Amino acid sequence: MTRDITPIKWIIGAIALLIIVAGACYFWYQHSLADERKAAADAQQLLRQSETERQAKAKSSTAKQAGEKVPAESETPTAEKPKSDATALTDKTEPTQAQTGTAAPTAETQEVRVSPFGFGPYPEVPEDYPSVVVWLQSDYEELSSHAQKNFELMSRVLIKLWASGEKSFRGASTYKGKVYPHYYNTVYIKVSEYELPDGTKSQYISRRKSGPHVNTDGVDLLNPPSHLRVLDLDSSGIDPYQYLNLR
Repeated sequence: MTRDITPIKWIIGAIALLIIVAGACYFWYQHSLADERKAAADAQQLLRQSETERQAKAKSSTAKQAGEKVPAESETPTAEKPKSDATALTDKTEPTQAQTGTAAPTAETQEVRVSPFGFGPYPEVPEDYPSVVVWLQSDYEELSSHAQKNFELMSRVLIKLWASGEKSFRGASTYKGKVYPHYYNTVYIKVSEYELPDGTKSQYISRRKSGPHVNTDGVDLLNPPSHLRVLDLDSSGIDPYQYLNLR
């Protein structure tokens, strides 16, 4: 008597399909992680550059103070403060104050740096602000216009958050035009579904975002532990234009 092997073929086919779907999900997940790791690496590089420039400025300030404390008998004039580059440029191209009879420029009349993208003057950066401010970096002009705009919007959002007292984050990233602060306990995820051969649906994480300081190794983000906050990627994030009242 011939045995009906059709059910066995269906089972083998279902297992093969499941393996293919799982493999596709795995490679998609690895691709998403690669994007996040690159973004985190770029942010870390900018952060290191910011710290290096901050230390260099501190050393320069110390050297300047030491230079201003020369003895009275020294031949180096100390009654007048060194001119900045902007002042030196003005002296070369315009008459001096003595020639024009105008008063010395005050803080209100000095030039204010303005965004090239129509966002207005750059905001004041709090002294304790820990993240990178792109327009203060020496390699700012080397970035593409698109990158400059995105980094500026991101920095503006984070500075406003920080100034308002929200300080439980370090850095941020963007996705579909929105800014996602990298909170110390938060992961943003996008959940997708696929259908099994029997018609049932299973969920998987097709995209995720978090700061490099958030450890999710071995964590089921679909059933996260209580200490970890998991937010929907599409419905969360900050619209920079709305948050900053920009057009």
